Amino acid sequence: MISCKQGNKETILIKGTFKEEKLDSLVRRNNPEIENLLKLEENFFCGEGYRFENMEMLTKKDFDVTFSVIEKMLYANQYKEPTYKVFKEKILTCFGIDIDNYSEDMIIIYRNDNFEEPSEIQDPYFEMRGDHCVYDFCLSNLFISKKKKIITLMLPLRDIYDNRNQSIMPHKEIIALNRYLFNDDKEQMNYLANEKHFMYYLWSLFRFESTIEEANKNSIEFFYTDYPEDQEYKIGEKFFSKNKKGKLFIESRMLNTIVKLFEEKNHFKYIYPLKTYASYLINDKYKRQFTRNEKNKIIAYLANTYDPLFEQYYNGEEEYDETTILYDYKAHIGEGEWEKIKEEYKKNNYYNLPYLLPMIENADEYGTFLNNYKDYIRGEAE
Repeated sequence: MISCKQGNKETILIKGTFKEEKLDSLVRRNNPEIENLLKLEENFFCGEGYRFENMEMLTKKDFDVTFSVIEKMLYANQYKEPTYKVFKEKILTCFGIDIDNYSEDMIIIYRNDNFEEPSEIQDPYFEMRGDHCVYDFCLSNLFISKKKKIITLMLPLRDIYDNRNQSIMPHKEIIALNRYLFNDDKEQMNYLANEKHFMYYLWSLFRFESTIEEANKNSIEFFYTDYPEDQEYKIGEKFFSKNKKGKLFIESRMLNTIVKLFEEKNHFKYIYPLKTYASYLINDKYKRQFTRNEKNKIIAYLANTYDPLFEQYYNGEEEYDETTILYDYKAHIGEGEWEKIKEEYKKNNYYNLPYLLPMIENADEYGTFLNNYKDYIRGEAE
Protein backbone atom coordinates (compact mmCIF):
# COMPACT_ATOMS: atom_id res chain seq x y z
CA MET A 1 0.00 0.00 0.00
CA ILE A 2 1.37 3.40 -0.93
CA SER A 3 1.07 5.99 1.75
CA CYS A 4 -0.12 9.33 0.46
CA LYS A 5 0.57 11.31 3.63
CA GLN A 6 3.31 13.92 3.66
CA GLY A 7 5.70 14.33 6.53
CA ASN A 8 6.41 17.95 5.56
CA LYS A 9 3.23 20.01 5.30
CA GLU A 10 4.96 23.18 4.09
CA THR A 11 2.44 25.14 2.04
CA ILE A 12 2.95 26.84 -1.28
CA LEU A 13 0.60 29.72 -2.06
CA ILE A 14 -0.25 30.04 -5.73
CA LYS A 15 0.59 33.61 -6.77
CA GLY A 16 0.84 34.62 -10.39
CA THR A 17 1.72 31.12 -11.63
CA PHE A 18 -1.59 30.68 -13.45
CA LYS A 19 -4.10 32.78 -15.22
CA GLU A 20 -6.23 34.79 -12.85
CA GLU A 21 -9.49 33.10 -13.69
CA LYS A 22 -8.03 29.64 -13.02
CA LEU A 23 -6.62 30.86 -9.73
CA ASP A 24 -9.94 32.35 -8.65
CA SER A 25 -11.97 29.29 -9.63
CA LEU A 26 -9.62 27.00 -7.71
CA VAL A 27 -8.97 28.75 -4.43
CA ARG A 28 -11.84 31.15 -3.79
CA ARG A 29 -13.47 30.48 -0.45
CA ASN A 30 -16.42 28.13 -0.25
CA ASN A 31 -15.58 26.40 -3.54
CA PRO A 32 -18.37 23.78 -3.43
CA GLU A 33 -16.49 20.97 -5.22
CA ILE A 34 -13.47 21.28 -2.95
CA GLU A 35 -15.63 21.69 0.15
CA ASN A 36 -17.71 18.63 -0.70
CA LEU A 37 -14.69 16.43 -1.41
CA LEU A 38 -12.91 17.47 1.78
CA LYS A 39 -16.06 16.69 3.74
CA LEU A 40 -16.36 13.34 1.98
CA GLU A 41 -12.77 12.48 2.87
CA GLU A 42 -13.52 12.93 6.56
CA ASN A 43 -15.07 9.44 6.44
CA PHE A 44 -12.03 7.87 4.82
CA PHE A 45 -9.10 6.19 6.53
CA CYS A 46 -6.39 3.87 5.28
CA GLY A 47 -4.49 1.15 7.08
CA GLU A 48 -5.76 -1.30 9.69
CA GLY A 49 -9.53 -1.50 9.66
CA TYR A 50 -9.79 -0.26 6.08
CA ARG A 51 -12.97 -1.52 4.45
CA PHE A 52 -13.95 -1.97 0.81
CA GLU A 53 -17.14 0.04 1.38
CA ASN A 54 -14.99 3.15 1.40
CA MET A 55 -14.31 2.78 -2.30
CA GLU A 56 -17.95 3.36 -3.24
CA MET A 57 -17.67 6.97 -2.17
CA LEU A 58 -15.09 8.26 -4.66
CA THR A 59 -15.84 8.85 -8.35
CA LYS A 60 -14.19 10.30 -11.45
CA LYS A 61 -15.68 13.66 -10.52
CA ASP A 62 -13.77 13.54 -7.22
CA PHE A 63 -10.60 12.58 -9.06
CA ASP A 64 -11.01 15.50 -11.49
CA VAL A 65 -11.21 17.93 -8.57
CA THR A 66 -8.08 16.46 -7.01
CA PHE A 67 -6.27 16.30 -10.34
CA SER A 68 -6.83 20.04 -10.94
CA VAL A 69 -5.10 20.74 -7.61
CA ILE A 70 -2.27 18.32 -8.43
CA GLU A 71 -1.72 20.07 -11.76
CA LYS A 72 -1.40 23.46 -10.07
CA MET A 73 0.79 22.00 -7.35
CA LEU A 74 3.23 20.77 -10.00
CA TYR A 75 3.46 24.05 -11.88
CA ALA A 76 3.86 25.95 -8.61
CA ASN A 77 6.91 23.76 -8.00
CA GLN A 78 8.83 24.44 -11.19
CA TYR A 79 7.34 21.69 -13.34
CA LYS A 80 7.58 22.50 -17.05
CA GLU A 81 5.25 20.96 -19.59
CA PRO A 82 7.26 18.63 -21.88
CA THR A 83 6.66 18.10 -25.57
CA TYR A 84 4.35 15.26 -26.48
CA LYS A 85 7.32 13.41 -27.99
CA VAL A 86 9.32 13.56 -24.74
CA PHE A 87 6.28 12.58 -22.67
CA LYS A 88 5.53 9.60 -24.91
CA GLU A 89 9.15 8.38 -24.94
CA LYS A 90 9.49 8.55 -21.15
CA ILE A 91 6.27 6.61 -20.55
CA LEU A 92 7.37 3.97 -23.06
CA THR A 93 10.86 3.73 -21.55
CA CYS A 94 9.79 3.46 -17.92
CA PHE A 95 6.40 1.70 -18.15
CA GLY A 96 6.56 -0.17 -21.46
CA ILE A 97 3.36 1.57 -22.60
CA ASP A 98 2.83 3.33 -25.93
CA ILE A 99 0.32 6.08 -25.18
CA ASP A 100 -0.53 6.38 -28.88
CA ASN A 101 -2.32 3.05 -28.54
CA TYR A 102 -4.87 4.64 -26.19
CA SER A 103 -7.72 6.78 -27.48
CA GLU A 104 -8.64 8.15 -24.06
CA ASP A 105 -6.79 11.05 -22.48
CA MET A 106 -6.46 9.57 -18.99
CA ILE A 107 -4.61 6.25 -19.09
CA ILE A 108 -4.97 4.18 -15.92
CA ILE A 109 -2.30 1.69 -14.89
CA TYR A 110 -4.03 -0.58 -12.40
CA ARG A 111 -2.06 -1.71 -9.40
CA ASN A 112 -1.02 -5.36 -9.58
CA ASP A 113 -2.41 -5.65 -13.10
CA ASN A 114 -1.05 -9.17 -13.56
CA PHE A 115 -2.12 -12.39 -15.22
CA GLU A 116 -4.06 -14.54 -12.77
CA GLU A 117 -4.66 -18.25 -12.79
CA PRO A 118 -8.37 -19.17 -12.79
CA SER A 119 -9.49 -19.65 -9.22
CA GLU A 120 -12.67 -20.30 -7.30
CA ILE A 121 -11.48 -17.81 -4.70
CA GLN A 122 -12.08 -14.28 -5.94
CA ASP A 123 -10.37 -11.14 -4.70
CA PRO A 124 -13.19 -8.71 -3.82
CA TYR A 125 -11.08 -5.72 -4.86
CA PHE A 126 -10.81 -6.91 -8.45
CA GLU A 127 -14.37 -8.22 -8.49
CA MET A 128 -15.76 -4.74 -7.81
CA ARG A 129 -16.76 -2.65 -10.80
CA GLY A 130 -17.22 1.04 -11.33
CA ASP A 131 -15.55 4.22 -10.14
CA HIS A 132 -15.20 3.07 -6.54
CA CYS A 133 -12.60 0.50 -7.66
CA VAL A 134 -10.69 2.98 -9.82
CA TYR A 135 -10.43 6.11 -7.67
CA ASP A 136 -9.57 4.69 -4.27
CA PHE A 137 -6.63 6.56 -2.73
CA CYS A 138 -5.85 3.89 -0.14
CA LEU A 139 -5.15 1.34 -2.90
CA SER A 140 -4.26 3.84 -5.59
CA ASN A 141 -3.93 3.18 -9.28
CA LEU A 142 -1.57 5.26 -11.42
CA PHE A 143 -2.95 7.92 -13.78
CA ILE A 144 -1.26 9.24 -16.93
CA SER A 145 -2.79 12.30 -18.59
CA LYS A 146 -1.84 12.63 -22.27
CA LYS A 147 -3.40 16.08 -22.51
CA LYS A 148 -1.85 17.56 -19.36
CA LYS A 149 1.37 15.49 -19.65
CA ILE A 150 1.29 14.57 -15.96
CA ILE A 151 1.54 11.31 -14.05
CA THR A 152 0.11 10.87 -10.57
CA LEU A 153 -1.41 8.60 -7.97
CA MET A 154 -4.90 9.22 -6.60
CA LEU A 155 -4.06 11.47 -3.65
CA PRO A 156 -6.32 12.51 -0.78
CA LEU A 157 -7.20 16.14 -1.40
CA ARG A 158 -6.69 16.83 2.30
CA ASP A 159 -3.00 15.94 1.89
CA ILE A 160 -2.35 18.58 -0.76
CA TYR A 161 -4.92 21.31 -0.04
CA ASP A 162 -5.17 23.43 3.10
CA ASN A 163 -8.74 24.68 3.14
CA ARG A 164 -8.24 27.01 6.07
CA ASN A 165 -5.40 28.93 4.42
CA GLN A 166 -6.66 28.40 0.85
CA SER A 167 -3.24 27.05 -0.15
CA ILE A 168 -1.74 24.06 -1.89
CA MET A 169 0.70 21.79 -0.10
CA PRO A 170 3.45 19.91 -2.00
CA HIS A 171 3.41 16.17 -2.44
CA LYS A 172 7.15 15.87 -2.84
CA GLU A 173 7.25 12.40 -4.42
CA ILE A 174 4.76 13.28 -7.17
CA ILE A 175 6.54 16.56 -7.88
CA ALA A 176 9.93 14.82 -8.00
CA LEU A 177 8.61 12.00 -10.21
CA ASN A 178 7.22 14.37 -12.85
CA ARG A 179 10.23 16.68 -12.85
CA TYR A 180 12.62 13.72 -13.07
CA LEU A 181 10.73 11.97 -15.85
CA PHE A 182 9.70 14.86 -18.06
CA ASN A 183 12.09 17.73 -17.19
CA ASP A 184 15.25 15.62 -16.82
CA ASP A 185 15.79 17.20 -13.40
CA LYS A 186 18.97 15.69 -11.87
CA GLU A 187 18.17 17.08 -8.42
CA GLN A 188 14.91 15.12 -8.38
CA MET A 189 16.78 11.97 -9.45
CA ASN A 190 18.87 12.25 -6.30
CA TYR A 191 15.77 12.83 -4.20
CA LEU A 192 13.96 9.80 -5.62
CA ALA A 193 17.02 7.59 -5.21
CA ASN A 194 16.57 8.09 -1.46
CA GLU A 195 12.81 7.59 -1.48
CA LYS A 196 13.23 3.83 -1.28
CA HIS A 197 9.70 2.79 -0.33
CA PHE A 198 8.05 5.05 -2.91
CA MET A 199 10.24 3.78 -5.75
CA TYR A 200 9.87 0.17 -4.65
CA TYR A 201 6.09 0.37 -4.76
CA LEU A 202 6.09 2.10 -8.14
CA TRP A 203 8.14 -0.80 -9.48
CA SER A 204 6.38 -3.66 -7.69
CA LEU A 205 2.82 -2.40 -8.33
CA PHE A 206 3.10 -0.62 -11.69
CA ARG A 207 6.18 -2.11 -13.45
CA PHE A 208 8.01 1.21 -13.22
CA GLU A 209 11.59 0.73 -14.45
CA SER A 210 13.37 3.94 -13.56
CA THR A 211 16.64 5.05 -15.12
CA ILE A 212 17.96 5.72 -11.59
CA GLU A 213 20.21 2.75 -10.99
CA GLU A 214 20.51 3.32 -7.25
CA ALA A 215 16.72 3.30 -6.92
CA ASN A 216 16.52 0.06 -8.91
CA LYS A 217 19.15 -1.55 -6.69
CA ASN A 218 17.22 -0.50 -3.61
CA SER A 219 14.03 -1.98 -5.04
CA ILE A 220 15.68 -5.35 -5.63
CA GLU A 221 17.12 -5.30 -2.10
CA PHE A 222 13.67 -4.46 -0.75
CA PHE A 223 12.15 -7.37 -2.65
CA TYR A 224 14.60 -9.85 -1.14
CA THR A 225 13.90 -8.39 2.30
CA ASP A 226 10.14 -8.72 1.83
CA TYR A 227 10.15 -12.34 0.62
CA PRO A 228 11.30 -15.46 2.51
CA GLU A 229 14.21 -17.31 0.97
CA ASP A 230 12.09 -20.06 -0.57
CA GLN A 231 9.99 -17.41 -2.34
CA GLU A 232 12.84 -15.28 -3.69
CA TYR A 233 12.50 -16.91 -7.11
CA LYS A 234 9.35 -14.81 -7.52
CA ILE A 235 11.54 -11.90 -8.47
CA GLY A 236 11.38 -13.58 -11.87
CA GLU A 237 7.63 -12.99 -11.80
CA LYS A 238 8.38 -9.28 -11.49
CA PHE A 239 10.95 -9.21 -14.28
CA PHE A 240 8.74 -11.24 -16.64
CA SER A 241 4.99 -10.72 -16.46
CA LYS A 242 1.80 -10.27 -18.41
CA ASN A 243 -1.05 -7.94 -17.60
CA LYS A 244 -4.66 -9.02 -17.65
CA LYS A 245 -4.90 -8.07 -21.34
CA GLY A 246 -2.08 -10.49 -22.20
CA LYS A 247 0.72 -8.00 -22.92
CA LEU A 248 4.17 -9.40 -22.10
CA PHE A 249 6.56 -7.19 -20.13
CA ILE A 250 10.30 -7.93 -19.87
CA GLU A 251 12.20 -5.70 -17.47
CA SER A 252 15.62 -5.69 -19.11
CA ARG A 253 16.80 -2.67 -17.13
CA MET A 254 16.13 -4.46 -13.85
CA LEU A 255 17.96 -7.52 -15.17
CA ASN A 256 21.00 -5.33 -15.85
CA THR A 257 20.69 -3.90 -12.35
CA ILE A 258 20.69 -7.31 -10.70
CA VAL A 259 23.90 -8.16 -12.58
CA LYS A 260 25.54 -5.03 -11.21
CA LEU A 261 24.31 -5.86 -7.71
CA PHE A 262 25.83 -9.33 -7.99
CA GLU A 263 29.15 -7.94 -9.20
CA GLU A 264 29.24 -5.40 -6.37
CA LYS A 265 28.27 -7.86 -3.63
CA ASN A 266 30.03 -10.89 -5.17
CA HIS A 267 27.39 -13.28 -3.89
CA PHE A 268 25.25 -15.75 -5.83
CA LYS A 269 22.24 -15.10 -3.62
CA TYR A 270 21.44 -12.07 -5.80
CA ILE A 271 21.14 -13.97 -9.06
CA TYR A 272 20.44 -17.57 -8.04
CA PRO A 273 16.68 -16.90 -7.66
CA LEU A 274 16.70 -16.36 -11.44
CA LYS A 275 17.98 -19.93 -11.87
CA THR A 276 15.23 -21.23 -9.61
CA TYR A 277 12.61 -19.24 -11.50
CA ALA A 278 13.99 -20.63 -14.78
CA SER A 279 13.65 -24.19 -13.42
CA TYR A 280 9.98 -23.58 -12.61
CA LEU A 281 9.49 -22.06 -16.06
CA ILE A 282 11.20 -24.99 -17.79
CA ASN A 283 9.00 -27.42 -15.85
CA ASP A 284 5.85 -25.63 -17.01
CA LYS A 285 4.80 -23.95 -13.77
CA TYR A 286 3.76 -20.94 -15.88
CA LYS A 287 2.38 -22.78 -18.91
CA ARG A 288 -1.04 -21.10 -18.63
CA GLN A 289 0.55 -17.67 -18.50
CA PHE A 290 3.11 -17.78 -21.31
CA THR A 291 2.94 -19.13 -24.86
CA ARG A 292 5.70 -21.42 -26.11
CA ASN A 293 7.42 -18.55 -27.92
CA GLU A 294 7.14 -16.29 -24.89
CA LYS A 295 8.58 -19.01 -22.68
CA ASN A 296 11.56 -19.45 -25.01
CA LYS A 297 12.15 -15.71 -25.15
CA ILE A 298 12.07 -15.41 -21.35
CA ILE A 299 14.52 -18.30 -20.99
CA ALA A 300 16.79 -16.49 -23.47
CA TYR A 301 16.79 -13.35 -21.31
CA LEU A 302 17.36 -15.38 -18.15
CA ALA A 303 20.25 -17.28 -19.71
CA ASN A 304 21.79 -14.09 -21.09
CA THR A 305 21.78 -12.73 -17.52
CA TYR A 306 22.61 -15.73 -15.36
CA ASP A 307 24.70 -18.12 -17.45
CA PRO A 308 27.71 -15.84 -18.16
CA LEU A 309 27.99 -14.98 -14.46
CA PHE A 310 27.75 -18.64 -13.53
CA GLU A 311 30.52 -19.51 -15.97
CA GLN A 312 32.76 -16.75 -14.72
CA TYR A 313 32.20 -16.86 -10.97
CA TYR A 314 30.89 -20.27 -9.91
CA ASN A 315 33.42 -21.99 -7.61
CA GLY A 316 31.62 -25.19 -6.71
CA GLU A 317 29.46 -23.82 -3.89
CA GLU A 318 27.36 -26.74 -2.71
CA GLU A 319 24.15 -24.74 -2.23
CA TYR A 320 23.95 -23.86 -5.93
CA ASP A 321 23.33 -26.04 -9.00
CA GLU A 322 26.34 -26.94 -11.11
CA THR A 323 24.75 -26.23 -14.50
CA THR A 324 23.57 -23.30 -16.56
CA ILE A 325 19.99 -22.42 -17.42
CA LEU A 326 20.41 -23.33 -21.09
CA TYR A 327 21.99 -26.67 -20.32
CA ASP A 328 19.08 -27.48 -18.00
CA TYR A 329 16.63 -26.50 -20.74
CA LYS A 330 18.42 -28.63 -23.32
CA ALA A 331 18.51 -31.62 -20.99
CA HIS A 332 14.81 -31.22 -20.22
CA ILE A 333 13.46 -30.96 -23.76
CA GLY A 334 15.86 -33.30 -25.58
CA GLU A 335 18.18 -32.88 -28.54
CA GLY A 336 15.54 -32.69 -31.25
CA GLU A 337 13.50 -29.95 -29.59
CA TRP A 338 16.68 -28.13 -28.60
CA GLU A 339 17.69 -27.82 -32.25
CA LYS A 340 14.31 -26.20 -32.99
CA ILE A 341 14.81 -23.74 -30.15
CA LYS A 342 18.23 -22.81 -31.47
CA GLU A 343 16.74 -22.14 -34.90
CA GLU A 344 14.06 -19.97 -33.29
CA TYR A 345 16.69 -17.95 -31.44
CA LYS A 346 18.72 -17.54 -34.60
CA LYS A 347 15.67 -16.42 -36.58
CA ASN A 348 15.02 -13.73 -33.95
CA ASN A 349 18.64 -12.57 -34.12
CA TYR A 350 19.09 -13.83 -30.56
CA TYR A 351 16.86 -10.94 -29.42
CA ASN A 352 19.98 -8.75 -29.69
CA LEU A 353 21.17 -10.29 -26.42
CA PRO A 354 24.99 -10.18 -26.36
CA TYR A 355 25.63 -13.43 -24.48
CA LEU A 356 22.88 -15.69 -25.76
CA LEU A 357 24.76 -17.29 -28.70
CA PRO A 358 27.97 -17.94 -26.67
CA MET A 359 25.87 -19.50 -23.91
CA ILE A 360 24.05 -21.72 -26.43
CA GLU A 361 27.42 -22.92 -27.71
CA ASN A 362 28.54 -23.41 -24.12
CA ALA A 363 25.48 -25.54 -23.34
CA ASP A 364 26.22 -27.74 -26.38
CA GLU A 365 29.88 -28.15 -25.42
CA TYR A 366 28.99 -28.93 -21.82
CA GLY A 367 26.46 -31.50 -22.97
CA THR A 368 29.10 -33.19 -25.14
CA PHE A 369 31.53 -33.20 -22.22
CA LEU A 370 28.99 -34.76 -19.86
CA ASN A 371 27.98 -37.42 -22.38
CA ASN A 372 31.61 -38.36 -22.99
CA TYR A 373 32.22 -38.46 -19.25
CA LYS A 374 29.20 -40.72 -18.70
CA ASP A 375 30.42 -43.08 -21.45
CA TYR A 376 33.81 -43.15 -19.78
CA ILE A 377 32.27 -43.99 -16.38
CA ARG A 378 30.18 -46.76 -17.92
CA GLY A 379 33.28 -48.21 -19.60
CA GLU A 380 35.18 -48.20 -16.33
CA ALA A 381 32.26 -49.94 -14.60
CA GLU A 382 32.16 -52.67 -17.21
